[in-house]
This record gives sequence, structure tokens and C-alpha cells, in this order.
Amino acid sequence: MLERFLILSKLVSDVFLQKPSGPEMLTARELQQLRETIKLLRPFEKVTLEISGEKYVVISKSTPLLNCVTIEIESLQPTLDIGIELKRNIITELKKRFSKIEFFIMFPIPTILDPRFKNLHFRDPVACQKAIVELKKLAKSSIQEASSTDCSSVDEEQQSDNFDLWEHYKTLVHKKYKRKQTRTDLSETTNVNAYLSQLLISLKEDPVQCWEDMKTVYPDLYVLAQKYCRYSSVNYERLFSKASLTLSKSRNRLLGKRLSKLLFLNSIDDDLWFQT
Repeated sequence: MLERFLILSKLVSDVFLQKPSGPEMLTARELQQLRETIKLLRPFEKVTLEISGEKYVVISKSTPLLNCVTIEIESLQPTLDIGIELKRNIITELKKRFSKIEFFIMFPIPTILDPRFKNLHFRDPVACQKAIVELKKLAKSSIQEASSTDCSSVDEEQQSDNFDLWEHYKTLVHKKYKRKQTRTDLSETTNVNAYLSQLLISLKEDPVQCWEDMKTVYPDLYVLAQKYCRYSSVNYERLFSKASLTLSKSRNRLLGKRLSKLLFLNSIDDDLWFQT
């Protein structure tokens, strides 16, 4: 709204000049204050849009987004008192709320397991090293759990119809970046180090799908990625919102079976309704 007002400020000023009885137009200093305020708040608008997607891995983006927002805010140089004060308050609140987020293991582990970020956005090297060590421990424990299970399920999976002609190609591509270490510590450290040495994938790529391609190369990390790299819950939240709108006071006698059908029909894209 503020940005739209600034765009139309010249037209609004002309209207106010034609009507002296109307409210006073903002001064040039006040307009400049609005511009600086918008610049300081724009990163948070972008973050809100970024984490509101239905098919995006959100928790792994927490550390990179926080890092990008902090750097963006610190790079801005407001000249007016209100802008300077707002910038100082924003930085203070960011440090107060998120300064220790890299040490809370539930955030750095998903970030490292996201092939788009890995350990690129860590600001604290101690927190980064601690997260990598913890990831190696989790990978080792996942290998031990997998080795204790029955191998029949693996054989059945290999014989399934999920045939991928490019499976060998994907394996060769990922093995290209593996480091040569002894076989004794292969399951404990090499997989994590080799994974971190790979090139980052594009931000537009799907990290979940990327792990499906890498599961034959890093089976231990793939198990952890399935646990920590998940799509956002925005679509489920929207489903509850649609249910509350459908099951209104005037339709409070709808049965659950009928409600499920209505929500399913509402979820179908408009383009699919009239396909022949």
C-alpha cells in the first residue's frame, strides 16, 4: 500500500491542490521517510512470499533466508532519523531472536542436506562444524540401522517396475566428486565430505527430487534427507481454511463424506475441468 501511494503521490498531490478543504499532502521529507521504510521492510515481504509456496522445502531455507535478510538490511544506509532507528531496531530484533539458530541442530542439519545451500550460508564456523559432525553421526547410525534390516526388501525394490534408464549416468556424475579415502571410514565420513564437495544445484531445482537421483550414491544421507527435507505445510493449512469456509453456519449439516468430495473438487485446477 505504501509503495502504491508513493507511485501515485504526484497525482494525489495534484488532487489535493485542487481541493483546499481536503487533507494536507505529505511533505517531501515524509515521502522520503516512506521510501526508506519500504526499502527496510521489502526483504521481509520477499521472505514471506518465499516461504508461502506449497511445494517448497521451508525449514532448510531458514538459515539462508535469515543470512540474506541480515546482509541486505546491514547494506542499507538510511539518511533520516526514522530510517536509522528502524534499521537499528530490525538488526537488534534479528540478533535477539535468531543469533543462536545455527546452534539449534534442527535448523542447520536440513540446510546442509539441501543441495541448494549445504554449508554455504553459515556465518558461524563453529556452528557449521558442529552441524557437520552431528550429520556424520546421524549418517553412521542410519547405516547401522539399515544393515540390521532384512535384505529382502532391498531385493524387492530392485526388481520393481521403477526402472530408470539414466540410473547409471546419475551414479557416475555423483561419484565424480567423491573423495578417495580408505574403505574403513567410508560409511562414516566420506559420504558427507563427498556430498559437501559437490556443486550446488540451482535454486529453481527441487531438492527432494534431487535426493531421489542421489539415493543410490548416498543411501545414508538419503534416509536423513527424507526425514529433514520436507515440503511445506502451507497446502494443508489452506485445506483447513477451505474446509472452514465450506462448512459454514448455513451448511452446518454437511456430512464428512460430502465435505471431502467438495474439497476435492475445489482442489482441481481450472484447466482440468474442461479437458476432453
